[in-house]
Amino acid sequence: MERIEWDGSVQLGHPQVDAEHRQIVEMYNKLIDDRTAGVEVDLGESLIFLANYVKTHFDSEEGLMTAAGYPAHGNHHKAHEALLKDVENRVQSFLAGEDADVDELVGFLRSWLINHIQGHDAQFVAWLKEQGARAAS
Repeated sequence: MERIEWDGSVQLGHPQVDAEHRQIVEMYNKLIDDRTAGVEVDLGESLIFLANYVKTHFDSEEGLMTAAGYPAHGNHHKAHEALLKDVENRVQSFLAGEDADVDELVGFLRSWLINHIQGHDAQFVAWLKEQGARAAS
């Protein structure tokens, strides 16, 4: 299981978005560190906490999109819904004992976080910066 490094590949240059992403990355990394160190962790509880924070972050991010008039807000919202549903289904399967492959679940979460930040979120932040540059000129 691999940690997510907080670096330019996931740091987008928007203070609020970056702060929330960093919190998610730190939660994920703590989960990895605890498992690697053999610390007894209620994995189900940790996953639920992480999923709930991600939902809170999505709500916050979508508030920024609405306030800024982001034209791709609808598509971004659909991506959030699909990702959240996928995570919730996987966590519920894990909690029900239907999917006990922890490494696969954690690997999925890692890929999901990185891909979403580098994809949809990077596009949104780039659009915000472009709007700011237009407003300043």
